[in-house]
Amino acid sequence: MSFRQIKTIFPIFVFLLLPALLLSLEPPARKELHDAFYNDTLTSMEESEVLFQAALKEAERTPEGSLKKVNLAWCYYLMSRICGNAGDKKRAEKLCDTAFDYAEEALDENENAETLLIYTNSIAQNCTVKSFFYVITQGIRVNGLAKDILEYNPRCASAMYLRDAQTIYAPAPFYNYKDGIECMKAILADSSAEFEPYDYFDVYTSLAYALINSDKKDEAAPYLAAAAKIYPGNSTLLQLMKQ
Repeated sequence: MSFRQIKTIFPIFVFLLLPALLLSLEPPARKELHDAFYNDTLTSMEESEVLFQAALKEAERTPEGSLKKVNLAWCYYLMSRICGNAGDKKRAEKLCDTAFDYAEEALDENENAETLLIYTNSIAQNCTVKSFFYVITQGIRVNGLAKDILEYNPRCASAMYLRDAQTIYAPAPFYNYKDGIECMKAILADSSAEFEPYDYFDVYTSLAYALINSDKKDEAAPYLAAAAKIYPGNSTLLQLMKQ
């Protein structure tokens, strides 16, 4: 291939790749909040609150449109998870309702993988803080919505995880650890999947959780070790390691 041909093809390649690159670039302040959520034993609530406010200010500077709403939704969603983990379910629910409202507005304005992802995550988080009625009426939507995300971006590991996580975490008698283990291993084996660090962490810890609860603790150990290299200060990880 000549240099002239390469010069012609390269801009086209970048144009095709750009949407995926933009989706993977998390704003700096939001990334700090995201990391604080996962490394929760290393971050106090006071520190998380400072990071939350910084992420909100960053999101407010985003030009008006669906992307701004997506950024704001992620901020409220992450702080909801932090508050939920800290036992403040009342505030967690309020924060997640705000996240859902922003996500719904963004989705109405521009349906794509990114708007669908935060919308679906907001529903999944609300299932942890709202009533059982909400879980049975809205939680069942998560799997289908995750599949919709994959229609837009078949390589989205976050969507693959949302699609399959309920196989492990659904309330009795609906969970199925055997199928869940196979699903998580399939995500890891998918060479086309696009992973963020937290995607790997979620899959590793969920896989380990299912293995531990299937009396396969030795098999769980390597996945916990891999997760510890990503977020060593995560409380769920530390609990699983004790088991």
